[in-house]
Amino acid sequence: MSNGKTPDRFPGEEQVEGLEFETATADPDAEGKMRYYGGSFKAKDASGVFNLRSGSGGITEEEHRTLDQLVHDLAEDYYEEYTYTGNKVTNITVWTDSGKTKKIREEQYTYSGSRVTQVVTIQYDSDGNEFERLTESYTYASGSRIDYVDAVRSVP
Repeated sequence: MSNGKTPDRFPGEEQVEGLEFETATADPDAEGKMRYYGGSFKAKDASGVFNLRSGSGGITEEEHRTLDQLVHDLAEDYYEEYTYTGNKVTNITVWTDSGKTKKIREEQYTYSGSRVTQVVTIQYDSDGNEFERLTESYTYASGSRIDYVDAVRSVP
């Protein structure tokens, strides 16, 4: 009895010398498909289309290193500028260079008496626009000991 399929006379994985893909006109349109499109091999799984060279939709090590995000802290060359009110630092601005070409990051300090009550850290993207913000609010126990910090991350 036939099930409509050609019988597999060689069970197991197939071995071929090479496979040539024609350039497709769009990304794969169904799970399990793979195409050569836009100069890259792309596949589609249950999560969507991804570039096979960069893994499951990931980015390269260099792309990851250069992301302008707070979590990456300062992993670049920079020029740091301090602003004071009296003897208190109220602002630290991190620039790409001493010519203050573009802001990388900025920290704004708020005080109550001699205690810091809030620190706002602003991260800028590679074009100098605000990318994300981290607001830390400090609560003190007795004296000058910090009891806890409440941190909130936001994006504009």
